[in-house]
This record gives sequence, C-alpha cells and structure tokens, in this order.
Amino acid sequence: MEVETKKYEISYLINPDVAEDEVFGEAGKITGFIQDIHGLVGRIEEPKKRRLAYPIGDFYQAYFGWTTFTLAPEHLAELKNRIGSEKN
Repeated sequence: MEVETKKYEISYLINPDVAEDEVFGEAGKITGFIQDIHGLVGRIEEPKKRRLAYPIGDFYQAYFGWTTFTLAPEHLAELKNRIGSEKN
C-alpha cells in the first residue's frame, strides 16, 4: 500500500547569535527531521542573515532559509514538535 504524500514548504529563522559556521548544521537538523519521518527533501535555500521587518523578541535580524519537501500529512505534527523543540 502506497502512502499518499503532499508537497510542503517550510521557512524558518535561526537565532542570529549562532556562529556563522554553525548555521548550516542548524539548518541541516530540519532536513534530518524531515528524512527521519520518511519525508523527501526537495529544494533547500541556504539560510542567510537578514534584517527582520519587525523585531522578534530582542532580535532585529536572523538567518532566514527555507526548504521544500513531500511528506505524508499525518507526520506534520511530529515534524512541528521536533522543530519546535529546537532552541536556535
């Protein structure tokens, strides 16, 4: 039996205090989470430091990136929980 998947895109912000050489590792966690729950990663836009349109907490800038992927809809809650548990 084949599981039906849907296409998704996630945009994310990474804490600007993360060292520049660690940003791709933080972004890679999202890719890993998707793959761990049997998602298929499509396109990845590497995070770049950007000025935010409005402050989020004390931050006026952050690393912004996005990823497209396909995933069975029943796994979305798990993905959201995994990403939400990351502090950066």
